[in-house]
Amino acid sequence: EDLTGHLRRCPSQPTPALSERLQSASIICSTTVPVAPPTGSRLSCKGSVYTQGSVGQARDPATVESSGEARMAKVIVLGIVFVLSNLYALEVCTIMYPGIIQIFGLPIYFARAGGFGTLIWTALLFLSMCRTFHKMLARFLPFTCWLYEIIYQHKELHIFCGQMLFATAALHVLSHCVGTVPGLISHPVEEVNAILGCANPDTTKFYMGVYMAWLQLVPCPLEKTPTYMGVLFGTTPGLTGVALVLLSAAIGYTA
Repeated sequence: EDLTGHLRRCPSQPTPALSERLQSASIICSTTVPVAPPTGSRLSCKGSVYTQGSVGQARDPATVESSGEARMAKVIVLGIVFVLSNLYALEVCTIMYPGIIQIFGLPIYFARAGGFGTLIWTALLFLSMCRTFHKMLARFLPFTCWLYEIIYQHKELHIFCGQMLFATAALHVLSHCVGTVPGLISHPVEEVNAILGCANPDTTKFYMGVYMAWLQLVPCPLEKTPTYMGVLFGTTPGLTGVALVLLSAAIGYTA
């Protein structure tokens, strides 16, 4: 039986005979750590070449050079987040709040896309370091070299998620500062209330209608036109945006 086949699927409970054969070939089989290739060997899997030191010696992920599979994984994840973020922005600007671009300008599209992207990157940031989640992937999904790279280089993906979180958060906040806030202070209250979901909960499609009084700093519908600083530091979206900038900067710096 070809031992290289076990590099793609490592049994959770290998038989004694199989364990002996794997150990003789310097292949490590574990339920928590992906299978390591043979000592000093160069096994090609989907165009990648792996090398491994002595048996039982774990490689430091910080010293592992980004392979083709890891780079491809980043591109795939980035593409998925990009598509989902733009689909959400399209839903907001064309279905939920038609006419919102006329008041807040095109930056509102990028603000919503950046906000949804920030949400996804935050989830991926934690999942990339969740070892229990990685064990579940290794246990229930077909073990492939691509999955091996995803799990083994989780630290590299964690750093990538932190960097992308900072980028999307910056896009979200900056777009609101140059589009949403100027639109709020330059248009009559009646025009702004006409497109706010909280002011029109019955006619706004897909509006969830979640209301938390202790978070509501400004009444909705709006009663008066706010100032620029009033929007930033006197409303819940403004204060959470400032907090998001500080938090994303800290995450981006330490990721």
